[in-house]
Amino acid sequence: MIDIKLQELVKKYETNCKPIQFDFRSKFYKEISTHFNDGKKQLHYIHPYPGRISPHIPFVILSLKEFENLNGYVLDPFAGTGTVLLESIINPYKSRSALGVEVNPVARLISKVKTTSYDIHRLKIYFDKIKKTFIGLKKTDYEKVKFPNIELWFSNKAINNLSKLKQAIIDQKIQRDYKDFFWICFSRIIRRVAKADPRIPPPVILKPEKYEGNLAVHEKLVDYLAICEDPPVWKNFEQAFIDNCKLANYKGKENIFSGNCNVRIIGDNANRICANSLNGCGRLNTVKPEKLTSKSIDLILTSPPYISAQKYIRSTKLELFWLGYTSNELVIYEKNSIGSEYVSITKEIQEIGNKSIDELINWTYKQSRERGVMVYEYFNKMNKVLKELYRVLKPEGYAIFIMGDNKIMNKRIKTYELISKLANSAGFKVILTLKDLIRNRSMITKRNGTGGLIKNEYVIILNKEL
Repeated sequence: MIDIKLQELVKKYETNCKPIQFDFRSKFYKEISTHFNDGKKQLHYIHPYPGRISPHIPFVILSLKEFENLNGYVLDPFAGTGTVLLESIINPYKSRSALGVEVNPVARLISKVKTTSYDIHRLKIYFDKIKKTFIGLKKTDYEKVKFPNIELWFSNKAINNLSKLKQAIIDQKIQRDYKDFFWICFSRIIRRVAKADPRIPPPVILKPEKYEGNLAVHEKLVDYLAICEDPPVWKNFEQAFIDNCKLANYKGKENIFSGNCNVRIIGDNANRICANSLNGCGRLNTVKPEKLTSKSIDLILTSPPYISAQKYIRSTKLELFWLGYTSNELVIYEKNSIGSEYVSITKEIQEIGNKSIDELINWTYKQSRERGVMVYEYFNKMNKVLKELYRVLKPEGYAIFIMGDNKIMNKRIKTYELISKLANSAGFKVILTLKDLIRNRSMITKRNGTGGLIKNEYVIILNKEL
């Protein structure tokens, strides 16, 4: 296990309650750099997704000697694509079972596939069957997929071949886990054949003329758009299969999922965590959901959404449509997302109960009613989440948040401080806050005009006392 002298850091933090600089990446490579050199790092990248956290932070935290006695479940209430979930079960020091909650079905599907063990021989057999079905399908054997503005995003040839490929996968009588593997390969190629700007996560129609100032980029995007008129759908799918199959083969050889530990995606709402099961294609089985048992979790490790940060649902809307999700479902997912800009400006704001947060909400509301409601909704939902996390965490358990600051209406917001205050109100005690410089992460970009540039991450360690 990794010993970072946690108690010494806690005592140092208690002197002034200021974040302590800590380099997780350097600590990781100093301790066991072979953890990623042997290929495990690639397990995180079976499908593109915006704003993923670096695996180094959860790896170090889950390897801490001070948490060695925590033998129960790890919970990530904002699981995303399962970085924490995967790191929990592949940790070379101490493997733990993990539970995930995530609102985005694409992210749920990614988490499910990347934490499932596959027989490489069976995958190849099923792939050959899909190929044979795809070749044999006639236009009368499948229906063209339809969703709003599909012709705007995809050429007619792309629509035909993607629809044909989707039917070929549907037609296979194979286990759900294996079919999900092929749905991931299918979803992975959607943006590759779409007439959307590949340089921007939320789908935006590609206009190469925007890049005329950079000749190399402009020419590359002109060629890209030309290919999208008649994209090699099957070739892209085959390559996605080959790439992901290498990971499945690696998982099989290393046998890293053979122990008693497992991963389950159990819900989509961190405000009320229920013990659901996951159906195919990232759908939750929500029939008679029961609340997760109180005091059942040893360790909570998560990266909560930012205020007005990544547009996760919007960024994956094309994949969601092709996987069979409807416009109405996407609206619901967007509304239920914490940090979403999808708010009702007619909604009245109320006091959260914390002076600093209420002052921020009122100030923002005066500048912009819409932004004010957005900030209120964020902290109101996070307040409920913290109370729910306190409920499910065992006494003397730990909750650890990985998060950064925000810039709202050109005002820098120390979000980690405000969340820490909400956590105190929920019953938690902040015992330590670490500060880490973000390196090589998709979040380190200017996300939008109000979100600002995130340069640092703060790791807040909370304790639930007896």
